[in-house]
Amino acid sequence: AHLCRMILEETSIGRLRLSSIEPQTFRDELIDLFHAHPDRICRYAHLPLQSGSSRILRLMQRPYDQPTYLRKLASIKESVDNVVTGADVIVGFPGETPADFDETCKVVESGLLDYLHVFSYSDRSGTPASQMKEKIDPMVVKERNAHLTRISHTLRTRAYQRQVGKALRAVVQGRDSSGLQTGITDNFLNVRFHGQQHVPRSLVTLDITSAENDMLTGKVITTLDIASVKTMV
Repeated sequence: AHLCRMILEETSIGRLRLSSIEPQTFRDELIDLFHAHPDRICRYAHLPLQSGSSRILRLMQRPYDQPTYLRKLASIKESVDNVVTGADVIVGFPGETPADFDETCKVVESGLLDYLHVFSYSDRSGTPASQMKEKIDPMVVKERNAHLTRISHTLRTRAYQRQVGKALRAVVQGRDSSGLQTGITDNFLNVRFHGQQHVPRSLVTLDITSAENDMLTGKVITTLDIASVKTMV
């Protein structure tokens, strides 16, 4: 939070996007900054989950449990309008029972997450987990991965669809194969739009008219001159 505040106060950076942040370090002070500066801090939060089971989180030696994680996500969702949230999840950690996996699904389907990065557990030499005996059948791991991947697709589709009718700020990237200009919204979604040629890395405000296949379509409302924004992050 201190670093973000310093950037906001001492630079003219027009858009600051934070990447993956561990849930126990995503403190209220940082959430307050998100709320206070929606025009400059991107409305996007990626908090690694790894497992929705508090028992498995203890085996992973993670410094948080399921209730703590859910409270943090809820606080972000309540404080930052139209924020997009994501999580990393590992399936098949040694000892993960069907009940543990159900707990992960409970968190994933809580309405607080918009997408997942799903990983299948694999041993890494020298780690405590590699010495654990209760390894999960590879076919079960594959099935659990596929199940969460399907859920993630549904969540992401909903996140795109709820943008229709909203005005979103986007940074211009270039053009797609059809000739439409492309960009990334401030809540980290792909968008394309019609209009005059805009300089890559400039900012535009778009009226979102449709959402399909992980892509938004919009119309330009306003443009921010690139000369007024020295650096984009």
